[in-house]
Amino acid sequence: MPSVPSVLVVDDDAAQRRLLTSALGARCRVTAASSAEQALECIAQSPFDLLILDIEMPGMSGLELLEEVRRSHPAQRCVVVSGALGEERASWLAARGVPYLLKPYRIRALVDLVAATLSGEEGRGAADRTPGA
Repeated sequence: MPSVPSVLVVDDDAAQRRLLTSALGARCRVTAASSAEQALECIAQSPFDLLILDIEMPGMSGLELLEEVRRSHPAQRCVVVSGALGEERASWLAARGVPYLLKPYRIRALVDLVAATLSGEEGRGAADRTPGA
């Protein structure tokens, strides 16, 4: 039986953490962190197959967290889910091979992107602006 992938969701918005945990919980072992700093503590305790990061958070941003994690774990798989993603940030993510979704997004788009990222088949910069659950 294949192992269940471990996912760390990092978002300061409690509703988003609950939504992501609910959407992925049947397929993945999900841990949630409310800040980048809390995420670093989680990562220090246990490795994760995938990190799902918001960008705009108090304290350390999701992009700063991504840089910090990749310094010590260069192959760490990440997906960014954010409502604040301009052209410069999208280019920055694409240059690092990090796929993203824009809020609001369809749950199916998120689940598909997570599955593709975990299998190594993710598209680069796959933005989705379609609302819905």
